[in-house]
Amino acid sequence: MPLPHVQVSLSADGTGEVLVDGVKLPGVLGVQIVGAARDVPHVAVTIRPGTVVADLPEAGVQLLQAGPTAAGFAEQLNPARLEALALKALDGDDDLTQGEAFAAAVARMADEYAQTRG
Repeated sequence: MPLPHVQVSLSADGTGEVLVDGVKLPGVLGVQIVGAARDVPHVAVTIRPGTVVADLPEAGVQLLQAGPTAAGFAEQLNPARLEALALKALDGDDDLTQGEAFAAAVARMADEYAQTRG
């Protein structure tokens, strides 16, 4: 099987793109390239969850890990528990605003969601 042709373009302003055999990968968040003399380079691409629409086995592209998505988290979000966590945070800290309490509650629930799926 021939190896894929991977082209990575990065600009000084932080923009860039990754193409595999001429096909642009959507939702690229980061790229890591590792290579050595007389060795095949290894390219690891981090993409936004939910943006992979095609598998490219003929190009040697593998999906190594898929993390939880924001849509999946939002679907299982329990408003009553969210409110309870926010109120508990407000009771424990007098300097906390309501917005900060709800943000802390969402962060806690998101962390729990990621841990159960990852």
